[in-house]
Amino acid sequence: MKLEAVFGNWKVLLALLVAVTLVFIPACAGAPQEPLKIGVTPWSCTIPQSHVAKIILAEELGYEVELIEADLPVVIVGMAKGDIDMHLDAWFPTHWEQYYKQYEDTIESCGLLYDEALWGWGVSDFGETDIESIGDLKGYEKEFDYDGDGLGDIYGLEPGCETSRLAPEVLEAYGLADTWKYIGSSEWAMLAQLDKAYKEHRYMVFALWEPHWAFGAYEGIRMLKETKGFYGAAYVNKMVRKDLAERAPKAYRFLSKFEISKADINYMINEIEKKERDPDVVAQEWIAKNQEKIAEMLKE
Repeated sequence: MKLEAVFGNWKVLLALLVAVTLVFIPACAGAPQEPLKIGVTPWSCTIPQSHVAKIILAEELGYEVELIEADLPVVIVGMAKGDIDMHLDAWFPTHWEQYYKQYEDTIESCGLLYDEALWGWGVSDFGETDIESIGDLKGYEKEFDYDGDGLGDIYGLEPGCETSRLAPEVLEAYGLADTWKYIGSSEWAMLAQLDKAYKEHRYMVFALWEPHWAFGAYEGIRMLKETKGFYGAAYVNKMVRKDLAERAPKAYRFLSKFEISKADINYMINEIEKKERDPDVVAQEWIAKNQEKIAEMLKE
């Protein structure tokens, strides 16, 4: 009887052990991975590549992906804290430079997305002035005064971006600080003002960069030349958390090869912003047309 009792106890213990193991192993092996989070800044040039990457990471590599919309400083701090994994529209040496130096212990570049970008100020004047550079704005205050205060108005972006941060220095350097003012807002508010001005045949100076859909939407707009080193040429990187390669190696490997031409970005921006098409649909179309490129990006 004692042997049976002992054997019976062993059977009970064994059954319990198997039950616990069967519960524990799937719980560990199948534990849901944290979603990959892409920081999306409120600029039209951020949207195409963010949606393309989201779809490829989800459909080809099996990751759950979330898009987190926020201003650039919030995105970068979120990356440093571990709340956001990547930002795929990192302009250098412009908007990102000042922040990257602060957080390079936790954030790194995953390579170039595209180059030959431009940033600065643009003008819409219907070809009716001789303005070609920022310096040429002197004397045109009246033509660009929207609120009647006697100062020329420059419509810009949110305070956290480099274009806005440098604006007072630019005005000072070109001798425009007393006769012009920079009005910070957002890309969407700025473009709404541009659209209104264009329809009313009024001139306007505003923050502008390339690629941007406005070039194809408003005839005659152009970048203003800047000769004192504030604005100009830029390149666009993909920035990720330094621990991404360890946490999501397939995602990191893909992102390190991920590239989209400036021409394709421009086309998708126009489709999304001007034609008001769904970003995911536009991204899916780009993916369908670039299967060979994507296959190379996904190679191990």
